[in-house]
Order: sequence, then structure tokens, then C-alpha cells
Amino acid sequence: MGAAAAFRDTLRDAGGRPFLVAIAGLFAIGLALRIVHMFDVVRLDEATTYALFASRPFGEAVTSYQLPNNHLLNTVFVKLSILAFGPEPWSLRLPNFIAGIGAMALGTKRCCRPQEAGALGSLRRIEQTSASS
Repeated sequence: MGAAAAFRDTLRDAGGRPFLVAIAGLFAIGLALRIVHMFDVVRLDEATTYALFASRPFGEAVTSYQLPNNHLLNTVFVKLSILAFGPEPWSLRLPNFIAGIGAMALGTKRCCRPQEAGALGSLRRIEQTSASS
């Protein structure tokens, strides 16, 4: 069984078809919002990352701490993206886009296991307890 099939089974086990539809809808909204904002004008934080860190050689980019804005892993991925695709706003945002999609997928996977899901799992258990009382 592939990873996609296992993930789909986890979603089904978590609450059936309505739950699967709700999660898929939320995922689609998050994906659409991220795609729309890929082509916005570059904001100060992104411009700072590019101008002061990602546009410099690797050694300089990952050892420069003139501002607390230099998040090393982000700087490395932005640098690689810009080297691969050129200095475009969307290539500057591509690493964060991918991380955002990954965070949504991991969050979905986590909320589908109520025994480990923190606040969402607690709410689901409260709901199940209330319904059975």
C-alpha cells in the first residue's frame, strides 16, 4: 500500500466521509490561498532575506547575523531556489510554499489520530463523550 492510500485510510478511520470531505476542503482552501499569494509583491521581510542573505555566497549567507531575520534553513532553501529558477518573487517564496503545504499535510495527519492530536483530539473526545452520555 502506498503512502497516499495509507493516508486516505487514516482519514477514513478518523471520522468517515464527512470528515474526509471537510479536511480535503480545508486543505484545498489553504493550497489556493498559498498559490494566490505566491505572486504578490515582495514584502519587507522577504526582500531583507534576499538582499542581505540569499543573494550572497553560501558561506556568508549562513554565518551572517547582522539581523535576527536570518533563518538559516530558510536562507539555504531560498538560495537554492533562486539559483535554480532565477530571482523571481515566486522562486523566493517556493521553499516557504512547500513547507506550508507540508505543514498542512502533517497537521491533517496529526489531527486524524485523536489519541495524539492535542487540542483537536481533546475536542473530538469531549464530543464523543458528550454524545454517548
